Amino acid sequence: MSWARPATVLAALACAAALAALARAAGLPGAFPLFPALWGACLVGAQAVSGRRLLRALLGARAADRVGPSAEWALGWCTGVILTGYALSLLAFAGLLRPVPVTLVVALAALYGVTGGPPPRAARRDPAVRAWRLLPAAGKFLVGTALAVELVAALVPTLYYDALVYHYAVPEQYLRHGGFVHLPGMIYACFAFLVDLLNAVGLAWDATGVAANVFNLAFGVALLPIVADLAARTVGHRAAAAALLLWVGSPFVAIVGVLPTNDLPVLCLGMAAIHLAWSLRHVPGWRAVLVSALLAGGALFAKNVALALVLPAWGLVVITVAWRRVRGGTWRPGPAVAWVVATGLLPAVVASPTFIKNAWLTGNPLMPAAWTVLGGRDWSLLEHTAFLDEMKTHPLAEALLDAGPRSLAEVFLTGGETLGREWAGAWVLALLPALVFVRRRRGAARAFLLFALAEAALWSASFTTSRFLGPTLLCLVLASGAGLAWGWQRLGRRGRVGLGVLLAAALPAHAASFNHGMSVWQGHWLPVALGVEDPRAYVEAGTGYAEADSAAARILGPGEHVLMLGDGRSFHLRAPVVPTSAMNVSPLVRLLREGRSDDEVITALRAMGVGALLLRPNEWGRLAGHYAAWRLSDAEKARLAALLQARTRLVFRSDDGRTLLYQLLRDGGGVTSPRGTPSPG
Repeated sequence: MSWARPATVLAALACAAALAALARAAGLPGAFPLFPALWGACLVGAQAVSGRRLLRALLGARAADRVGPSAEWALGWCTGVILTGYALSLLAFAGLLRPVPVTLVVALAALYGVTGGPPPRAARRDPAVRAWRLLPAAGKFLVGTALAVELVAALVPTLYYDALVYHYAVPEQYLRHGGFVHLPGMIYACFAFLVDLLNAVGLAWDATGVAANVFNLAFGVALLPIVADLAARTVGHRAAAAALLLWVGSPFVAIVGVLPTNDLPVLCLGMAAIHLAWSLRHVPGWRAVLVSALLAGGALFAKNVALALVLPAWGLVVITVAWRRVRGGTWRPGPAVAWVVATGLLPAVVASPTFIKNAWLTGNPLMPAAWTVLGGRDWSLLEHTAFLDEMKTHPLAEALLDAGPRSLAEVFLTGGETLGREWAGAWVLALLPALVFVRRRRGAARAFLLFALAEAALWSASFTTSRFLGPTLLCLVLASGAGLAWGWQRLGRRGRVGLGVLLAAALPAHAASFNHGMSVWQGHWLPVALGVEDPRAYVEAGTGYAEADSAAARILGPGEHVLMLGDGRSFHLRAPVVPTSAMNVSPLVRLLREGRSDDEVITALRAMGVGALLLRPNEWGRLAGHYAAWRLSDAEKARLAALLQARTRLVFRSDDGRTLLYQLLRDGGGVTSPRGTPSPG
């Protein structure tokens, strides 16, 4: 049967996951990372088979056969991600986002994919496979080692700040409430939620986040055949091989590939849209372009910045395709313009669940954008101004001027935080020599280079973090791959030695950058991955509030939650939490600034379900130094200290004084220990 092989693989994964779950329930050693990894693999497999079948149904078999087999699986998986995201969105709107319905969605997706799905295609003429075969043995070793190491790293519970505050913490809240719920201290919950909602699938049966790590890693893996296939079609197979090596070997990918953010997902979905629109540009009709618009909408559904960083390139491809058809006489100008406009609007329609959710929960479909015009719940001018300022700081020119030779060398060797605050690093500069070999006849390479420059200029004027430089770096890699391939064929022995040294630098740069990033964000992760260290002890050491968490679990009554002050990393807490973010002022501070009395403040906190306050003064001071919304006046500090003194009881204080846990008094009175009085900000 045509679906026998995918069905067998998925059945084997499901059975192995079930056995691993039984082993973990029985407390057998070594079973901890096995079940989450297999559960994440089941999710990825179900999306791949269902998305591939849907992709071929939307495109038609003849058009789908024009895509390389490897890229077809990757594009199908991207389609399956969007399909699963819509199914989960319906559950979340209906209040049914629970482990059993979520598992049913995964099972139905797998069943749809394996019953009546197309058989796997032979890879003899696969452009991505040909590019892989052209890699030298050392290049294959680099790519394989990088993927293996990142897979091992994915088996470690994440300690990455954004994941603990947002990417995993918000889906965890949705699972606790059964669906979408307004989180007054979490503006990040208003952002595009496709990937974060899919993280809930991993978290449904795995509170550690490892299953979600595996799902996020799949975006980086799926991006490889898409990039290789597109490069082979535009700049040649040898250039595709060089680009693949440069991309996987970059410090940027080494770091972002193991961090559960939305940056690789939006890049993967956006490149899938560009690949499909360009590789099927000669197919009659508009079905391929419309399906590419679906994938472009998935990129916007995954992250709002896709509107600036990915969709312009996709729009240029669509316009180019329409222009060629007009010049070839296939379309008249009028209908072509209408189709381009309609296609350009389709991504917003695909991403509409984000707008619907925001309108329902905050009153502003674009929240926090257009807040000054449309308003929105639990947001202020102070917070809005701080948010805009955060997105406009650290321009690229300033970063380059600040980076001296020593700093550039440090970035290149360690992946340090010099350029763009994160890890684009001097690897971008190391690519520049290869660009001189981009010949005039390589129009696609020149287009990649021009778009990279345009993206860098846009980033410099608009954004703050080099994680958003992914499209820029990828275009540089594609152009540099073309230059390297041309130079390798035409240079003499000395020139080849120079290019070989450049490529050889990829492995140590990748390894050093990976280790640096993992050390910064994940701590000493390797012993946990190897099973030497207990993952729970690793998490407790990395967060620093395990004892306070245990104390909170003892004192909270039914339906009561912990409100965190100064630290929003709530994901690994066992006690139920009212989540907060760095961009939001704490609900407690908001109440104080509104001039509420002590009784009104306590009543409002009780209405939110708050039963305890987890205060981290040092973290509050760090936030106050970076975000104006967290800076308290002397009067506000005194008011907060008096409120804690009179209306709470200190139940836990860490030895270093960095973690304080207060219980709200139910009788309206009482005095805390003087040493529990904080001095935040």
